[in-house]
Amino acid sequence: MASVAAAIVPARVGKATRSRALLAAMVAIGLALVGLFGRLMTYPLRHDEQMYLPIATMLARGRLYDDYGFNNLPNLPLLMHAVLRVTGAEQVLLAGRLTIFAGWLVAATAMLLLVRRLTRSWPLGALAALLLLTHPLLLGPAGMLVTNNFLPLAFVLMATYLLIAGADRDVPAPLLVAASGLCLGVAAGFKANYVFALPPFALAALLAPARLPLMTRMRRVTLPFVAGGIIGALPPLIYLTKDPSGFVTHVLGYHSGPHVAYWTANADLDGAKILDLPGKLVLAVKVWLISSAGLIAVALLLAATAAWRLRGYGAARVRWPHRLIVALLVGGLLVSFVPSPAFPQYYAPPVPFAIALAVTLAGRIKGRARAAALLLLLGALLLSAPRLALGWPDAVRSARWTGTVTHDQGQRLAALLRAERRGATIATLAPLYAVEGGLAVPAALATGPLVYRVGDYVPLRQRRHYANWVSPTTIDELLAASPPAAVLVGFEGKLDGPLASFARSRRYRRVTLPWLSDRYGSGTLYLAPAASISS
Repeated sequence: MASVAAAIVPARVGKATRSRALLAAMVAIGLALVGLFGRLMTYPLRHDEQMYLPIATMLARGRLYDDYGFNNLPNLPLLMHAVLRVTGAEQVLLAGRLTIFAGWLVAATAMLLLVRRLTRSWPLGALAALLLLTHPLLLGPAGMLVTNNFLPLAFVLMATYLLIAGADRDVPAPLLVAASGLCLGVAAGFKANYVFALPPFALAALLAPARLPLMTRMRRVTLPFVAGGIIGALPPLIYLTKDPSGFVTHVLGYHSGPHVAYWTANADLDGAKILDLPGKLVLAVKVWLISSAGLIAVALLLAATAAWRLRGYGAARVRWPHRLIVALLVGGLLVSFVPSPAFPQYYAPPVPFAIALAVTLAGRIKGRARAAALLLLLGALLLSAPRLALGWPDAVRSARWTGTVTHDQGQRLAALLRAERRGATIATLAPLYAVEGGLAVPAALATGPLVYRVGDYVPLRQRRHYANWVSPTTIDELLAASPPAAVLVGFEGKLDGPLASFARSRRYRRVTLPWLSDRYGSGTLYLAPAASISS
């Protein structure tokens, strides 16, 4: 770290010193990636993974929205379905976590290249990549789970680099610009919140670089960007075209209606949930300023310092790539307050752009202010880096990886059903365990608890869009129509009640599973009487 500081703080250093600094930075990035890999592989299983991954294994047998009631944009289950099909992986969660790690590699590479291009400094690019890899918010659920929170961030970051690399040059490169549009379209297909990135990118692609004639700019920048964006956004566009009303109901209607209604009525079910703006502001302060070592405050401080130090350079020095990053930072800040209820992972969108802005501005400051700014950033890095060191041993202990453990639990569950000469269908709000064992899950429960729990809050006019609509008050009827071979409960508290009641009322035999547990509870299995099994 000292060699990195020695290279990036002084205004001029020798070539040999810069080479040593770059080597040290690359070693640091490698160590950070190893620690991140270990942390990612051993991060505890969470609710959301009980939705995205089971559905990905079932897409060949049903429709994403109508049959399974999926409530987000389609790219993550489609991506995981493709990964599982291409690789033939049997360990579903492990394949998902490895996919998220690949997203981290994309994000770190994009950050390194972006800041290097803006500052003409590889050490500064490496510093920005390290700040991203060690950011506390991203080392939580936002970046450690197989959900749609991190991957769109990686794609937006790569889109930013590609647009700047393709358009900010003497002769724009249409292929790079088209690749930027492609990445942005893909990002938008993961999570609806990332619509915040569309206006800044659209303006940049339309107006930059301003020195080019309009038609040249349209031909080499705007049209390639739009073409790439349309191709990248094809999956959600196809679903939207096929069933506009159903698509809007599942993606937007769910989050603005039943989802909010459920948490309003059950605010104390899983701890107090933040639904109002004052509460969101308090959470934002905790997430952005305290737990992230004040990185955004650092960015703002650097911005003010840079504005003071660079007054003599004139407005021309503030070029469109910097404006694009600032616009993305502001848009990310604002969109973080949109979802309700608020969770820390929803505050991730501005993080990479705050890092890019902070390091870029630090690179432009001269003299002692530059040294102070860079040392401040190094301090933020040193505060966060030790957490990754804890992941080094786990990076090579595959038996402890959450994906390995979960797969083994699923296999034991399947073996138990085979030993009892039961069928292969299991009703549960933790379908990933069944999927890891090669067992079948009713389509209505393929999303785990996330759609089931809001079923009673779905308006009657919207239920026609759910081919397998179910809720806690109707699950008994659904299971009675096609009794499963077993019922697995124990992970979802009160939500498991109706499933357990069904099993007891049909005289299913209760079996405790002390070896099947996670952060939410321990498994209890109910085995159907042989005469009642329908599968």
